[in-house]
Amino acid sequence: MALSHAAYLLWAGAREPSFLFWHGPFVSDERWSEAVIRWLSGACSSGFFILMGAGISLYAHARRDAGWDWASIRRHFAIRGLVLIVLQFVVENMLWSLKPGESWFNYVGVLYALGASMAIAG
Repeated sequence: MALSHAAYLLWAGAREPSFLFWHGPFVSDERWSEAVIRWLSGACSSGFFILMGAGISLYAHARRDAGWDWASIRRHFAIRGLVLIVLQFVVENMLWSLKPGESWFNYVGVLYALGASMAIAG
């Protein structure tokens, strides 16, 4: 997945395939090598959600065994989820805006989705 993101910024003059970001016409002008990299890295975000869900369950049970009450566990996940959301808007979006002409605030990505899911699941 890191290769896919690096390819967006570095490969072919940092051109943006419109079908990948859904804010333009769906015209594919990518090379086959770009398509293969994007296809291979496409399962990463869903894997993040599966692993996060398993981690939430394991952590919650371990904290219950350690004597934590459910309110403390929920508060812990809500804070961690909010930290991920803040990282999305403050760090990741500003890094995506290194490409000239990009807005840094309007991108809602995987970190935001993970953080919101963690806050809700907790």
